[in-house]
Amino acid sequence: MSLNLNDSPTHFIVLNAIYKNFNTIDKIIKFTKLTKSEAETILKELESQRLVIKFEKKIFFLGKKMQYKLTDTGLKVLTSKQHELENKLRQVQ
Repeated sequence: MSLNLNDSPTHFIVLNAIYKNFNTIDKIIKFTKLTKSEAETILKELESQRLVIKFEKKIFFLGKKMQYKLTDTGLKVLTSKQHELENKLRQVQ
């Protein structure tokens, strides 16, 4: 499944959340105000496009927790989109 990221602001919101260290599903849901199923779907799509990776982190006393982090490609896509939006904002002003 190929997704045009320009048509999906929620994907960029999730990428931005992970960039800002909201890197667990619960933190992403809280930051983005998405439902759990929406967030899970978006994360799976971002994983399949290799923009984020999921890894297991061991937390002392709490066991294991799944976390997400941006790949180099995901970071490039995010910063490119941020620059594009900043340029559009400057043009409007």
